[in-house]
Amino acid sequence: MPIQHFAPPAAIKAPPLSFATRTGDLLFISGIPGFDDKGALPENFEAQFANVVTNIKRVLAGQLPLYLVPPEDRMM
Repeated sequence: MPIQHFAPPAAIKAPPLSFATRTGDLLFISGIPGFDDKGALPENFEAQFANVVTNIKRVLAGQLPLYLVPPEDRMM
């Protein structure tokens, strides 16, 4: 079963980590920072949290880039 990784939007200066990973019917969401869609990080917690919720909604709606990892490249 292929593993699908959802990369952060191109404007966000994030480490090379996935915002989400899907395998089969399971979707794992993790490591989403509070950046907005232009890559800016607000100074206050409330605005950052609002951006995190927006980014999670984008993952769930399938609006982030998706790439597949072949089995031979998976880290086990």
